[in-house]
Amino acid sequence: MPSMPGLLATITEKSFGHRAAVTAAERISPHFLTVDLRVEPLKSGWKAGQDIQFRIDNNTFRHYSVMAVDEAGTAISVLFHLGADGPGSRWAAALDVGREVVVLGMNTPVPSRQGNHLYLGDGSAVGTIRGLVNRAAGQDTHGPASGAVEAPVEDRSALVDLLPGIEILPAATIPGAAVAEWIEATLDEAVRYDAASLFGHAQSIQRQRRILLTRAGLARKAISTKPYWATGKTGL
Repeated sequence: MPSMPGLLATITEKSFGHRAAVTAAERISPHFLTVDLRVEPLKSGWKAGQDIQFRIDNNTFRHYSVMAVDEAGTAISVLFHLGADGPGSRWAAALDVGREVVVLGMNTPVPSRQGNHLYLGDGSAVGTIRGLVNRAAGQDTHGPASGAVEAPVEDRSALVDLLPGIEILPAATIPGAAVAEWIEATLDEAVRYDAASLFGHAQSIQRQRRILLTRAGLARKAISTKPYWATGKTGL
């Protein structure tokens, strides 16, 4: 979530940004907003699960992920998590049809999904996981996706269809507690994970990684991590 002087932010936006316009914005649950954007083509092509950035004020950018891309590659969908009263959430909540924005597309490596792949995260990771699962779904060399995401109770029903194969857990007071308990409870099941991708709360990711290393027998190189927020830092 970089912040930089306004002039440098403007240069970055002009150098690496792609113009886009909001074509639809739907609040699918109390804390989740789906936004469709008509966007200029990206030379390497827009991809589901790809990291993107938006400039939300004069000095600040926020990272999000492409949830879906149309066949023509000129429209993308982004799922915004509005669970925290941070600057990015306020910016996203104000998006409406016709609003023009600039999208910075980034080159995002896709996690290896040979065999059974485990995805873990929280509300901030739903769009990313949805995009990655969809992106790999048609590749015969990849195994099934499974995992768990914690979200507020009032959002769970809206997320079930977005994340097939992923458990939607009611979030506990302590971030990451629900997912950690789920891992511990399912380790004895007859499922062996070959790789894992952990997203969301930084401290929760550290805890989940320790469990997977010590109890699930995963190798360090088989676990990829991407923290989106951390306790004690400015919200999304």
